[in-house]
Amino acid sequence: MPGGAAGAKAQAARRRRLKESYGLIATHELDVDHRSHMAKNHFQNGPYAWDYLVSIMREPVSRLQLREHDRRWDAIDILTDVGVSANTIVLLVTRIKAINAKRPAANRKDQTDCTEKLLECIFNCSKHFSETATIEYNAAAGSRKFELVAPHPLAGQRDFARCTSHYHLLWKAAVDAKLPGFHSRAAAPRQAQNMRQTLESGLSSFEDHRSPSERAHSAQQQFAGSTDFAVPRNGSPTPSLALLASAGHDVADRHGTITTTDFGLLTPDERAAAADEDGIEGEFECIYIFDADDTASVEIICDCCGGLGHIKRVCPSNRNRTRSIAYIIAALQKRQAQKEGRGPPRRPPARGQRAPFRQQPRRYSAARRSDGSRFTPRRDRGMSAEEGEDDNAFSAEHEFDGANGASSQSASSQNLARRAAAAAAAAAPSAVTLLPSLPLRSWRRDYRSSSP
Repeated sequence: MPGGAAGAKAQAARRRRLKESYGLIATHELDVDHRSHMAKNHFQNGPYAWDYLVSIMREPVSRLQLREHDRRWDAIDILTDVGVSANTIVLLVTRIKAINAKRPAANRKDQTDCTEKLLECIFNCSKHFSETATIEYNAAAGSRKFELVAPHPLAGQRDFARCTSHYHLLWKAAVDAKLPGFHSRAAAPRQAQNMRQTLESGLSSFEDHRSPSERAHSAQQQFAGSTDFAVPRNGSPTPSLALLASAGHDVADRHGTITTTDFGLLTPDERAAAADEDGIEGEFECIYIFDADDTASVEIICDCCGGLGHIKRVCPSNRNRTRSIAYIIAALQKRQAQKEGRGPPRRPPARGQRAPFRQQPRRYSAARRSDGSRFTPRRDRGMSAEEGEDDNAFSAEHEFDGANGASSQSASSQNLARRAAAAAAAAAPSAVTLLPSLPLRSWRRDYRSSSP
């Protein structure tokens, strides 16, 4: 600090900087208790006030936080983070540095790790540069093409800057030459992930193994918002139609029926209402349609927003603003016109979604079992003598008519039964002939063919 007038001026400038820094910190600190403590102990002293806040709020890094940082580091990718352009390598390096800067200072990646991440992204994305990037990635220390040498303070580590410059020039030349696969395109969005962290959230059927009394006690807490949300499941929701079929829905029990609604997220009472009453007034409606291939689809429609696959209880839309059916249809027709104006869709419609749609199928096919084999309805069959008394009557009738040689083919079945009963009462038990267990229709056919 200089002396004299210059020293006094420097002291004044330092006091001004301390006051300005303290004012900046006090302005952005919203907690009243913290501001009160700083005013009493570190008033007009910005560095001391900052050290106080750091000592109170900064927590040591946990292993879970390090794992989260590692997950973000491992997820770096060219196609999903920066896309393909002439400056892809530069943008990728910027992304690597930004992710590394967010890590704690003591756990940041060094030059070798950053270079290896760059090489890994290149040979995982591009076949054109895969060979050279893989060779450099697997090269041992001392034989690497991009390596820092003495007297550099980081001698022995990879040279991140030279590697970036080398592959930037090669990548830019490939894009400018329009090599196959190097056409410019934006970064592709990442696939959405299920954010559910516990098994207890949003489950009502498939994974709820509580007793009925426990479920009834939990139902009393629904007003707190414990179950008024839905957690989507991975995979096709069509197997959940078995729950709706067990509640008595006929179309859901039909072979080949599909759905895009997860009925496992509904409560048993809601599924029963969907099967018996086609929904709950003010909550949802259950409908079924048939497409051009006669494939049946069962869906639920929200009474709040008119969307498919959820009910009003879990609908994210404003429940105070209803939408008329005509308004919903007009909005969907507008969206359909916009999509058709962009050209034909790149993918064909999914199964069960081929237009036109009908309320009833065009044809009724034979019923099938769950494995796809045809189902043959049960036919009436004649019981054996051990299974009932009817076969005793028919066997006695056969013996009686065969002995006398007189039988009328035009007699009704009721007359035959009466005559057989009378003959069975008059005949001795030993004279009754037991017939094998044959279908009734087959037995009558054999009996008539034996008549003269």
